[in-house]
Amino acid sequence: MARMHVASSTMPEGSIISVGEGLYVASPELCFFQLANRLPLAKLLRLGLEFCGTYTLPANNAAQEDPEMKEKGFKNRPPLTSVERLSSFLARSGGTLNQRYLQSVLRYIANGSASPMESRLLIVLALPYRHGGYGLPLPELDAPVKTGRPTKRSENKKSLSKLNRDEKDYRCDLYWRNNKLAVEYDSDIYHLLPAQKTKDSKKKNYLLSKGIHVISVTRLQMRSVLEVESVAMQLSACLGKQLRHKRSAKWLEKHMQLRRQLGI
Repeated sequence: MARMHVASSTMPEGSIISVGEGLYVASPELCFFQLANRLPLAKLLRLGLEFCGTYTLPANNAAQEDPEMKEKGFKNRPPLTSVERLSSFLARSGGTLNQRYLQSVLRYIANGSASPMESRLLIVLALPYRHGGYGLPLPELDAPVKTGRPTKRSENKKSLSKLNRDEKDYRCDLYWRNNKLAVEYDSDIYHLLPAQKTKDSKKKNYLLSKGIHVISVTRLQMRSVLEVESVAMQLSACLGKQLRHKRSAKWLEKHMQLRRQLGI
């Protein structure tokens, strides 16, 4: 079904993209800001993290037939946009968009989310108390942690080459770099397999050897308000930030609403 939209003012350059002969679509930036007026905050943040992340969710039944989509529930792909490009588009939109509100929205979107659950976890942890979150600082997503080079001169070029390849393997789902603090999400699909468990163990041991504190979160924990709160308390202690929410009835109502909007 086609729906007509009329713009009464000039849109920023790059709002419309040509995808074929005589065929044009809204850019990811325009699409995001168009939906900002129609989606609740949590769903808008989910969309922004997906656009700026490296995954996409199924849009229709045909997409669900994709083997990768059927196996994981999502498909990997390059980012459609970035926080920087969204910010630039917003700045160039002039008075056509609600600048103050949308600037506040972009504060809780980060580049690089590698899965829907990582996005959900970030939103719950970083969103302010007034929206049902825990108000923790925004972490990096899918953040690389560089391995240290060998100090012995006797290391040959082959070892150095292998080490450089290994550097790409160590990435943290959520990472507070200045605090050397990482959160790893362990999904039910991959992380229970023997090969993946071995890989996870090697990665965790490496991070610990570099003085990085690692907290693991499972899908079962994400479903529990008490378990997520326990994780938030551990993180706040490591970050030197005191949680200010009092588990009041009002906050809990907002938190449960946030969970429903995120599909947790």
